[in-house]
Amino acid sequence: DDVYNFYYFTEKPPKRLYSYDTRTDPDYMGSVVSNGSFSKIFSPGIRLGWIEAPYKVLQAIANTGLALSGGGFNHVMSGIMGSALQSGQVDEIVDEYRLAVKTQMEAMFETFSTELPKEVHISKPLGGFYVWIRLPEHMSAQAILDECLKKDKINFQLGNRFSLSGNFKNCFRISYSFYQVDILKSVAKKIAAAIHNHLQSTSSN
Repeated sequence: DDVYNFYYFTEKPPKRLYSYDTRTDPDYMGSVVSNGSFSKIFSPGIRLGWIEAPYKVLQAIANTGLALSGGGFNHVMSGIMGSALQSGQVDEIVDEYRLAVKTQMEAMFETFSTELPKEVHISKPLGGFYVWIRLPEHMSAQAILDECLKKDKINFQLGNRFSLSGNFKNCFRISYSFYQVDILKSVAKKIAAAIHNHLQSTSSN
C-alpha cells in the first residue's frame, strides 16, 4: 500500500517500495509490489490506481479474468485520468494539495504538542494524512475514543487495528487531511482534554 508518496513534507519524496526490490540483492525474489491510487489525488469515488511491479507479477494480473473478460479496468475514468496526466493537471493538483495538507498537519501537530500531557508521545509526520499518538502503556486508546465519541462525536482509528497481533492498544491514528485548520485545532484540544481527564482519574485511583 504505497499511496501517500506524493504527500511528502520533506525536500524530496520517499522512494517507492518497488524501488527497494533490486535484482542485485542476494535474496531477490521479485515479489515487491507498489500500488498507487488516484482516489488519494482527486476523489475517493474514482476507484482507479496503478501498479509498479516485476514483469511476472504484471503478467499474472493482466491474465486474470477481470482483465481479459472485463476488457480492462474502469475504462471511462482511465481515459479521463490519462488525459489529466498528459496535460500536466495531475502535477499541479498534487503540488497544491500537498501544501494544503502540510498546513493542516502542522496545525493539528502543533496543537497536540501544546495541549497533550508530557506522558503522551506524538510523532510528527513526514508526509501522508495521519498523526500517530502513543499513550502511556497503562492507558487504553479505546477509553479515550469512547469519551470523545460520547462527548464530542470525535472519531479516530485505534492502534490495534494496524497490528496482526493486537498490539498498540495504547495508540491511535487520526486524520488531518479533510477538515479546515480551525476544526483540526479544536478537535486536537478536545482529544487532549479527554486524555488529561483519564490520566487524572487513573492517577487518583
